[in-house]
Amino acid sequence: MKKSFVPFGIANKLKEKKFDEPCVCFYKDDEILKAVDQHWGCSISGICKHHGYKIDDLVLAPIYQQVIDWLREKHNIHIIEQLDMTCDPKYCYEIYKYEYFGNWTLVSKRPDMFLYLDPIKNLNAAIEEALELIENKE
Repeated sequence: MKKSFVPFGIANKLKEKKFDEPCVCFYKDDEILKAVDQHWGCSISGICKHHGYKIDDLVLAPIYQQVIDWLREKHNIHIIEQLDMTCDPKYCYEIYKYEYFGNWTLVSKRPDMFLYLDPIKNLNAAIEEALELIENKE
């Protein structure tokens, strides 16, 4: 089950960037726990009813697709995963922003394509780079 969710380090960075989508799980430290209600499984008092933790001590644990959708919908950041099929499968990514009709800007800071043998490592690297592009609006 844990492979479906972004790792704890990325979940923390998402919290810093104000990610607040409904999730079925959350992290307490680096342990993943299942929520019991729709969002946090929490009461209005700020205490998780099921686990008894304060909300501030918890970090949402989204699945990868939620993060990709959130980056696209909230920040206009599009992660494109690619597959190199020349021999063993290798994965890479590009990150784009959409300006207007037909105008896409490559915003990935990497001048060359890094290839990963593991698709999850590739996606983690892409999400971490995309999160660096987001400015906190406080």
